[in-house]
Amino acid sequence: MDSPALKAMNEDLWRCIFEKIVDEAQRPSVIPPLMYVCKEWTIAAEPLLYRYLHFTNATSISQCHQVLVWKAIQGSFPGKAARSFVLAGSFQMEIDRILHYTPNLVTFNAAGSRLGSNSLEMLAQVGSHSLKDLNVTLGGEGSDGALQLALLGRFVALKKLAVEVSGLNGISELSKMKAPSFELPSLAVLVLRCFSKEPLSPVFNFLSRCRFPVLKMLLLVLPNLGPAPTGCTDSAALIPFFNNIGAQLSDLTLHTPIAEDAPRLLFPLMENLRSVCFANSTVPQGAIRFLPESVVHLRFLMNLGVREQVHALLDCLDQLSKGDYQHSISDVLIASSTSEPFQWRTISAASRTLAGELMTRSVLLASQGIRVKDRNNKWIGELS
Repeated sequence: MDSPALKAMNEDLWRCIFEKIVDEAQRPSVIPPLMYVCKEWTIAAEPLLYRYLHFTNATSISQCHQVLVWKAIQGSFPGKAARSFVLAGSFQMEIDRILHYTPNLVTFNAAGSRLGSNSLEMLAQVGSHSLKDLNVTLGGEGSDGALQLALLGRFVALKKLAVEVSGLNGISELSKMKAPSFELPSLAVLVLRCFSKEPLSPVFNFLSRCRFPVLKMLLLVLPNLGPAPTGCTDSAALIPFFNNIGAQLSDLTLHTPIAEDAPRLLFPLMENLRSVCFANSTVPQGAIRFLPESVVHLRFLMNLGVREQVHALLDCLDQLSKGDYQHSISDVLIASSTSEPFQWRTISAASRTLAGELMTRSVLLASQGIRVKDRNNKWIGELS
């Protein structure tokens, strides 16, 4: 084998090894020490400095963009090695220029920043067929927010999509624009957080026309649904969406504190649900009796320092222990939404009253074949 061919083979081999190293660490800081070893390692490793891009301020984005431009002028395109792009913080700048140099992204996370339709459109141009995981915040004046929502259909390779809707003034433009529905054929996980004070029915009416054929997991955070359509309850705005995707869901996380009738209206539409989580709120009255019979796992994510949430949790456990309806629940997981975790071993030190209330109900449910577990997946019978 001639030396140029051998050299190329060695470079490819080292590049594969370095890719493995940086992918395991998921941070580029492991690369510079390797670059000091020899020139060959420098050549192989340098593009991987851009594999996991993480920006904390606008200046770092501008500097990185300038470097990528200079590299391109010199005939080098290290941005092609980028697989992850994260904006950590709130940014008020267009990022479409730097996205032009990162055409192979797999993950994009800008949860704290509103991208605007220009940047989102550029991201769709370069990553529509490569992005598997997308986390964005949508919002804007007039038709801009509606356009951003419609642009999500361009990301046809997504497996996970997390969207925060905030300040969508003029979202009714979705109806006026007659935005075409879209299909995300590989999407398995959908996270929707909506904080807009405008009516959200246009959003869910639009999503009810879209197709998500393999969607299994939905996390829905709706602290405020906005004014309901005339003659409808708050939860009724969600019915078209759940008519569309409810039957295929196996895992649901729900935070709808103002939608008291959500379990009664929505649970019957999810006949194959296996796991339900009530998150960060009081649970709607009587929610347990509306659970589909298919549910096996029940989860509560609560602030155990808020008495209203504790009462809601205890009420659910009481409803479950009465056995007044058919169910298949085998375990209940209690998790804390604060930095103080819920653990059976330490709960009595935090609150003896709460420990007594939970232990009493846990023992009763255990006699019925239902185990109440903590963050370590331990139930009270495993304490020693």
